Amino acid sequence: MLRVEVHLHGGLLRYLPDPPRGALWREYPAGARVADVLASFDFPAEQRVIVGVNGQTAKLDDVLPDSARLDLVPPISGGQYLPPSKGI
Repeated sequence: MLRVEVHLHGGLLRYLPDPPRGALWREYPAGARVADVLASFDFPAEQRVIVGVNGQTAKLDDVLPDSARLDLVPPISGGQYLPPSKGI
């Protein structure tokens, strides 16, 4: 078994029935991948998630090291571009 620290950012906490304050500690079988962690949460199918493992961007098939820190972040978008006003 391996134990990982999972941090949910943005609106992802709303998908947990009892959202924690701070990190979640979860156990997975040895050889677990990023995809296994995502599958263990009840995120809607259309929810996109960016995953970082120990501060580095991760892929779904990356194998997790023991005691890894995972950051799950929903994609965000910026504001609207407004060109400068003329005459001001």
